[in-house]
Amino acid sequence: LHMPNMNGKELYKNIIKPLGIPTMVLSSLNDQSTEDIFDILDLGVCDFFEKPSFDNIIDVGNNMREKILTLSESKAFQAKKQHVENFTDLNSNDVLVIGASTGGTKAIEFLLNHFEGDIPSIVIAQHIPEVFSLEYAKRLNSILPFDVIHIQDDMEFEKGKVYVCPGDHNTMIVNDKNCFKFKIMDNCDTIFSPSIDVFFESCLSLTDKLNFLPIILTGMGADGASSIKKLKDKGLFTIGQSEKSCVVYGMSKRAKEYGGISIELDLEEIPQHISQYFNGYKNKKVS
Repeated sequence: LHMPNMNGKELYKNIIKPLGIPTMVLSSLNDQSTEDIFDILDLGVCDFFEKPSFDNIIDVGNNMREKILTLSESKAFQAKKQHVENFTDLNSNDVLVIGASTGGTKAIEFLLNHFEGDIPSIVIAQHIPEVFSLEYAKRLNSILPFDVIHIQDDMEFEKGKVYVCPGDHNTMIVNDKNCFKFKIMDNCDTIFSPSIDVFFESCLSLTDKLNFLPIILTGMGADGASSIKKLKDKGLFTIGQSEKSCVVYGMSKRAKEYGGISIELDLEEIPQHISQYFNGYKNKKVS
């Protein structure tokens, strides 16, 4: 990102983007580079990788190589903002849970930009480094008309707020004497973190208390596929992002193959279906 004469943002904007080449950024993370990464993601870059240390260079290199091969086959999709009805029939137990990876930061921002006023509680599990997840939460909080919070361990779950799971850790939601709280797991042994499967699995025991709407967005791999199938098997309605609108049609594809998706939609169709679901779901469980 930081080069003489022409920096990475200028290079991408003036030369790479006009050619339509899928692009990924590799950079060390600090306050300035994090801001620059947000800027270049806004321009259309697909994803980023934190520059590895020598301790994890082999694992990161293998993951990066797989992602580069996947991105080389991706196609650009320009989602257009749609008119979406405000939420009019929310209960305190309504919860939208979103799992995403490659291309997810922009997809999530696109979705949330459709909503205003009262909203269901929203929890985001986006594969992301911890330093970036904190800045991502701050960014969303600055541009959206509702509170966006970076989850901390033992934090109480509140109605009508947006929560971002911290990177480099796994997050669960638990019922502690009828008080719902987030638990952060320091021992993160999953390939991707925060793990969508770990978070969705924690929702399974709470489906009699909370009205979840699970969504799987763009991303490589299969994280979230098995757990969203279990949620659907418990009677939950689920949404997957379409192949046409995904930067990488991996997680949503696998979830569909597992039988875990009730309906597959283009990104620009999802906000209206979220609104229709919470406004039209008449048999809600009262908290």
